Amino acid sequence: MTPKALALFLACLSLSAANAGEGLHPYTNKVLRAMVEEKYCKEIKEYSLKDFSELQPVIPGVDLVFLIVKTNEGRYAAILAQFAKQKTGKDSSIPMLLIDQFITYREGEEQTRVASGKNLALFKNFQLNLDIGQIVPGDIAADLKYEFNQAGPRVAPAGKASLFLVTRPYPLPKENTPKVVANASAPFDIKIFNGKYKLFDDGRRSGVLTLEVEKGGDVQGSFVSDKEGRKYEVGGKIGVPNHSIQFVIKYPQTEQLFSGFLFTGDGQVLSGSSKMESREAGFYALRIEK
Repeated sequence: MTPKALALFLACLSLSAANAGEGLHPYTNKVLRAMVEEKYCKEIKEYSLKDFSELQPVIPGVDLVFLIVKTNEGRYAAILAQFAKQKTGKDSSIPMLLIDQFITYREGEEQTRVASGKNLALFKNFQLNLDIGQIVPGDIAADLKYEFNQAGPRVAPAGKASLFLVTRPYPLPKENTPKVVANASAPFDIKIFNGKYKLFDDGRRSGVLTLEVEKGGDVQGSFVSDKEGRKYEVGGKIGVPNHSIQFVIKYPQTEQLFSGFLFTGDGQVLSGSSKMESREAGFYALRIEK
């Protein structure tokens, strides 16, 4: 690939990612199943460039087609994609399907992912196996195939997979940020820690942190990773002063310790430091639900 062609391709990816924003993150396994069962989408045999030209966006601010696939192994997968062209020379290009994001969920679990990816290009006769998240050759089972013929480019289900086009917005639960105000003249109420937070750890990890303070100041909760959608146990203790907290996220092979303070003015922000093995870093968490 020439430097100019590479620059064009990367520019296309950047535009796509910028448009997608939060993208598929709110669309959990449970939501995808509901969208299919409640007719927020329709089953289709193929999706073509002509269909894309008539696209009606179903996610605010995202001008990408939203597809749901029920894979050959019976899992639900969500895809944001668009038809595009890859420049191969000064006056030449080849068509492709540019998949901005995809997520495949483990059956029976709401957020655990078996595969996910971003910025994946499918060219003529390429196939995608969504259960493993890989482009595969023709002699290996696939869930989605990209083809180009006289009628133009199209994407279609492969094998026993089913393809659905999302046709109208799904009413996702609203994440209302509560107004939690601590009274500066009164003792800090440790129950203000209770709730859900969007946690950002050193620019390396992010996810939804849920905290629940029990009598005596013990803390229980969970952390759901944005990257793989897995849920991990959280345990900890309110400290001294009582707007301070220590908690641990318990991963399968290790633990991560967090020490921080909740802002006492409004209770909306938790910040401090984290330590995993010998690595220390900073974190912050923004309240998203009381």
